[in-house]
Amino acid sequence: MPNNKILTTQARKMVYDVNCFIKKETDAIVGKMQLVKNSTREATIALDKNLETAICSLHQIKNRVISVADKSSLSTICSNLERIQKETVEYNRKNEDEIQGIINNLKQNQKRTAVATNTSVTTVRRISTLANSSDSSDVFETPGRKRRRSKPITGIDTYKQDVIRECIQNFHITNKELPTIQNLKRKLQEDIDFQGSESSLRRIIKELGFRWKKKKIE
Repeated sequence: MPNNKILTTQARKMVYDVNCFIKKETDAIVGKMQLVKNSTREATIALDKNLETAICSLHQIKNRVISVADKSSLSTICSNLERIQKETVEYNRKNEDEIQGIINNLKQNQKRTAVATNTSVTTVRRISTLANSSDSSDVFETPGRKRRRSKPITGIDTYKQDVIRECIQNFHITNKELPTIQNLKRKLQEDIDFQGSESSLRRIIKELGFRWKKKKIE
């Protein structure tokens, strides 16, 4: 029978992967739609400006003509152009609003992920928050699996390794005696504030390549 905890971990990973995919896809689509929206706006502004110029020119021509019929025709043309100008601006404004609405819907990545994975938005948000605020391997790690424990005492850095190595090599010179676990520990407590036990120090010394030998009594 499958382990429910493992399935839960796999489900969390799946939800996170789907959300990442949707977000990546959304960013690409939104970028293109934003370009279309900007192009539409620029085209609308240019068209509005051209129509405004044409209407002004026709009004100037109308004021110079003498024939009543010509004035009437020009007035009709100006009215039609003004109507077209207004309708064009309104139509393009609605298009911009529709594009922005689509962009806003696309940006609801967590909602779309929830629908795609048959989960709640709250669940998707919680998984995303956990994954973004910590190591994702911690979020999706299988419960119960043995993990490597950190070694705060024996897992020392290179600097302290060098200090311990030098201390051992020069101990008979600096302290005028052969090194033992006890006196090495005292020395290292003074030099680098070593907090480990004697067994920890013995393990470190072994990892550094040193071996203990019994002193021959002459």
